[in-house]
Amino acid sequence: MVHPIHKLLLPHYRDTMNINALARNILVNAEGVIEKTFLMGSYSLELSAVLYKDWVFTDQGLPNDLLKR
Repeated sequence: MVHPIHKLLLPHYRDTMNINALARNILVNAEGVIEKTFLMGSYSLELSAVLYKDWVFTDQGLPNDLLKR
């Protein structure tokens, strides 16, 4: 039996996975719409890789981030 909260949220999240998949395929992929419109073409992925090479995901959490500040 489906939980009542699931029944309430289903209309809001019904097409979320499809929308996200389409966005990844059309908008934010390499040579996609966003890259062609706003970024420096094929060099944008290389530039972001260089800029974020020292970025550590666990340092962005609250305890570590507050200690760094």
